[in-house]
Parts: sequence; structure tokens; C-alpha cells
Amino acid sequence: MAIAKFSEIEIHRALKGMLAQHPKFPPTLGEFVELLEGRQVDFDAAFWRMIDNKPEGRAEKHVSAKMGFNLRRMADDKARREFKKLLSNAIERERRGELVLDEDLAGKALAKHSVKNANDLAREKASERGLNKPENFRSGSVFERIAKLGQGASA
Repeated sequence: MAIAKFSEIEIHRALKGMLAQHPKFPPTLGEFVELLEGRQVDFDAAFWRMIDNKPEGRAEKHVSAKMGFNLRRMADDKARREFKKLLSNAIERERRGELVLDEDLAGKALAKHSVKNANDLAREKASERGLNKPENFRSGSVFERIAKLGQGASA
């Protein structure tokens, strides 16, 4: 079926567009699929959803997440032109299956603010060299006691 590949939000948006733009009812399947594919996107409504931080659909979410901060700080006419260009690009990328949202990557990558600091790197290097194992040091030495403390044993 021609409309099976579209999400509920996209179908709802197309129905709203159909009621607003098609005086004859019902539209042909071709006209409805055209609405679904976003050829008749209401960029003004999408722009206001982005401003209100309430995007609908994957393409709007992508533009809002990636460029919403900058777009909200631009002059209105410039922001609308840029938004239209970005949203059209995102819709086209979504059609080709190339649009990846941050939520699609959940669980597949480190958190945004994950950092390895100097202590982590030093600990890894010491482990590689065996400096975390008490048996690698002379019995009773300070290094043996430190290695035992690192393992949670009492010195």
C-alpha cells in the first residue's frame, strides 16, 4: 500500500493539509501521497513548532535539535529562509533513509558529555604495566601497600 510507509504524525499532517488545500473531497490517492511526501509542507506551521520547541516528525525534530538554537536567534526573515532550506534538506534525507536522529543512536555511543580525564588514562596505563598488582612488588614495600589499597585490601 502506498501510505503504509508513513508515520501516524505524517498522515495526520497530510490530512490537515488536505482539508486546508483541497476544496474537492476526497482527494485522489496521488494527491494524498503528494501531501504525505511533504511536497506541500506548511513551512510556516513547522517554523512555529520549532520556535515553540514542539517539532512533529523526524525531519522537524532533526532541524530543531541541530539548528533550533541558532534559528531562534536569527532575524525572522533570515531564520524562516534558513529553516525552509534545512527542513527541505532533512525531508529529502529522510526519504532517502539517510536521516539519523540522536535518539536513533541511543545506547550505541558514549553519552554526549562522557570524558576520559588524565586520571583515567594514568590508571589504564598503570594497569597495562601491571602496577595494580601487589605481587609485582617487593613484599612490605610502599608500592605493594599502594597496590593492595587499589584493590580494596587493607594495608
